[in-house]
Amino acid sequence: MELIQKLSKSIEEERKEQFIRQTEVQLSAFNREEGMRLLLAEKLSVCEKESLLDRLGYPYDPFVCYGVACLLIDKAWAAQSEENDNGYMKRYSLLNLVREYFAKLPQNEAFFVGDRQMIVLFKFNRGEGIDDVKHYFPDLLRLLNEALSTHMNTTVSMGLGEEIENRVELPSLYQQAVKAANLRFFDGTASFHMSDENRNAVWNKDIVLMKQMQEAVLRHDKEKAFELTETFFESIKGISSTELIQKIRHTVMETWLFVSGVVVTEERRGTESLKMIQTDGFYSADTVKELKDLFETALDSLFGYLQNRKTVDPQISRLLDWLEVHVDQTISLEEAAGRCALGKSQFCSLFKKATGETFVNYVNRLKMRKALILLENGSLQVQEVAMKIGVSDLSYFSRLFKRYHGISPSDVWKK
Repeated sequence: MELIQKLSKSIEEERKEQFIRQTEVQLSAFNREEGMRLLLAEKLSVCEKESLLDRLGYPYDPFVCYGVACLLIDKAWAAQSEENDNGYMKRYSLLNLVREYFAKLPQNEAFFVGDRQMIVLFKFNRGEGIDDVKHYFPDLLRLLNEALSTHMNTTVSMGLGEEIENRVELPSLYQQAVKAANLRFFDGTASFHMSDENRNAVWNKDIVLMKQMQEAVLRHDKEKAFELTETFFESIKGISSTELIQKIRHTVMETWLFVSGVVVTEERRGTESLKMIQTDGFYSADTVKELKDLFETALDSLFGYLQNRKTVDPQISRLLDWLEVHVDQTISLEEAAGRCALGKSQFCSLFKKATGETFVNYVNRLKMRKALILLENGSLQVQEVAMKIGVSDLSYFSRLFKRYHGISPSDVWKK
C-alpha cells in the first residue's frame, strides 16, 4: 500500500514537472495573456491550475479573495481590426485604455482572452470584496465607453461574477461573468450586468403570428409584414436570461425559413423553396436589435425579390426554377449561360439584374439555405446534408456554411 502511495506521488510530481515544462514553452518571455487563456480553458487539473496561478503571480494566500469581470467588445470594432493591418496595435491600445480606467479600482489586471473578450481580475484583502466597489462599475463603464467611442469607435459590455476565496475557482467564476456580460443581447451594447437576472424566464414562439407574417408576404403587404415583425420582437422585451439567447436566435431563423420558404413555394406552385435571401448572422447576432435589423433586411430583400420576379427575363426565370429543383447538381457559369442561350457577359448582366448577386454567389447561397433546412430537420448527419446539396468536400462545406450563416453546420445539427 505504501509502495502504491509513493508511486502515485511520484507520478503526480512527474506530471506537475511536465506541465511546468510545457507552460514554460507556451509562456515564452512569460506571456501572461497566453497563461490566462490556458487557465480559463478548463482543461487543467487542480494541481496544474495552482502551478500556473503561481507563475501568473497569484500564489496561495489565505488572506486574499478574488473578483472577475468579463468585457465583451463590440463586433464592429472586431471586424474593423481584422480588416486593418494595424489590428494588433488597435487591440493593445484598447487594452491599455481599459487598464487606465480600471486602475482607479483596487488591485486588478486586464487581459485579452479571446478575439472579442477580456477578463479583468480583481484581488482583495480579506475583509474587503466586490461588494465594496460594485457600485462604481456602472459609472466607470459609462466613462470608459465614452472614451472608447471617441478614440476607437467602439464600446464594451461588462458582466461581473461573484466573489471567491479559492483561486482555482477563477475559471468557473469567469464563466459566470461571461454569462452576465452576454445579457447585452437583450439590453444592447455598452450594458452592465451582475448576474443572470431572470433564469426562470419563459419565451415561446408564436405560431399564429408566424402564419400572419407569412400571409402578409403572400399578399405582398409589406407594411403589414413589418408591423407584425415589430410585434414579434416586442415579445422579447423584458426578458433577461442567457438560457434563452440561443432559443431566440433559433426561433428567429425558424420564423424566417417559414415565412420566406413557404412564400416562394406558393409563387412556384408547389416547387420547393430554396431561394437564399440573406440569412447571414442570425445565429451569431450579439443583440436583439442586431437580430431584428437582420430580419428586417431579409424581409425587405424578400419583397424586392418578389417584385423583381415580375419583370425578370423569362430565360433567367426558367433557370432560377431549375436551380431550385436541382440544387444537388453542380453547374458552371458557362453551362448556365448556355442553358439560357446567352453569351457569358450578357448572362452575367441579366442574372445580376434579376437576383442582385453574381451567379456563383447565388448558387452557393441557394445550397447553403437548402443545407440549413435539412440540418434544422435533424434527420440527416452533416456529411449526408453536404452530399444532398452536391458538395463532396466536408471541410469546404463547413467553411461555406459558416460564411453564410455565422455558425458551423454541426452546431445547427446539435440544436
